[in-house]
Amino acid sequence: MKSEEDEEYEFLKVKSPKGKPSKRLDTAIETEKLLKDLSQLFKSSKFGKKKKGKKVHFSACFSNNYNQRCVVKMTYGNSKKAHKNFLRSYMIQENKDEVVEKPTYFDAEYDEVPDTEIERYEAEMTDLYYKFIISPESLNVPLKNLAREFVKNLQLETGFSFSWKGVIHVNTQHRHTHILINGLDRKTRKLIKRIPPRIIRNARLSAEQICTNLVGPVSSKELEIRKKKTITAMRWTNLDDDIISGAIPAKYQSENGTEYYSSITTSDAIIEQRLKSLVDIGLAISFPGNNPPMYYLEKDWAKKLRSIGRYNSFLQARSNLLFTTSGMLEQYTPEAGKICGVVSKVYLMDDESVWTNAIVVENAGESKAWYIPLKNPPSKDLLRQFVTVQCKRNQSGKLCPQIKILGDGSKKSLNKFLGKDYEPSYKSKF
Repeated sequence: MKSEEDEEYEFLKVKSPKGKPSKRLDTAIETEKLLKDLSQLFKSSKFGKKKKGKKVHFSACFSNNYNQRCVVKMTYGNSKKAHKNFLRSYMIQENKDEVVEKPTYFDAEYDEVPDTEIERYEAEMTDLYYKFIISPESLNVPLKNLAREFVKNLQLETGFSFSWKGVIHVNTQHRHTHILINGLDRKTRKLIKRIPPRIIRNARLSAEQICTNLVGPVSSKELEIRKKKTITAMRWTNLDDDIISGAIPAKYQSENGTEYYSSITTSDAIIEQRLKSLVDIGLAISFPGNNPPMYYLEKDWAKKLRSIGRYNSFLQARSNLLFTTSGMLEQYTPEAGKICGVVSKVYLMDDESVWTNAIVVENAGESKAWYIPLKNPPSKDLLRQFVTVQCKRNQSGKLCPQIKILGDGSKKSLNKFLGKDYEPSYKSKF
């Protein structure tokens, strides 16, 4: 059976070649497994029984996670030209005039890598490369130490010896480090064709354990701040699990055509704050006249919230639709089959403000809009084009979106796909 990561590789046209098995488990992974085993043990023992009118579970003893948090994102590349551009331009922000003090490279040996070492990396550069973005929650975490320990763990997990370079970026809301790994084993001189999906899945746990080791567990004050951030997080949280459990089927359609398929009322102050946050995001509406207030949840809100957390341009795309409304936008998946419409937006990944290459396709005639993640950068020439999109297997057998251009953005073509009675002023909108 394919894992979720393997399916994602296919959909995003990312190579998932064979590689070496892991030789050890990271401490964080072992700890997580131990806690799960102990949780099951205690749930089946006296701790799961009622005592003085209350039911206590072992999991409740660990409801407060005092580990430092850390975001880890990883992408592959298979172009030497893009590999070189990332090294020489993006990492040191040569393409950003607003960054006056340019970042400098570091690695396992050097705090500031000399030019000769960069030239050596470049001389051994392969088409295949791996990029990690690591951003800890705490400002106290030393990013160079974090990157070095992360790569060290990654080498132990995979058995590879990496040639890598890192930089620190501070020009965004969250400071972060970029790690670039060449696709050539430094010792064996063999291609690193794969980092196993299981290791990628657990990369965040590894980074969080390193952060905790470096600066210690979060304080009670930091934990309270974290809880407040959870309430307003633009991603799936445990509070949303509670909302799913408490919601009941209910249909409502707003004046702009947005459909709502469930509703919920609550007397829990934290859940109500989370519901208000979902209203701010645009995935819910409220009717404050009721006591307690009633909230209606947008159709497929859970899927959309996960898409917002995974693709940071998804929420922006919901706000910038030209021919449909925000509630109509969904993430395109192979299950959607063949779709058609006008390309109203092109997103080019820059690893910071835009995490994913993507296009937005709208079809007002069908009241549908799709956010389509792409492995390779889409051409800007797709904008205003009428296209069909269908997931097909490429020459390598991978399942990926296939885009076929049907026509230009003429009014005649627009009306063909956006509805006979639709009179678009697309020239002013595009």
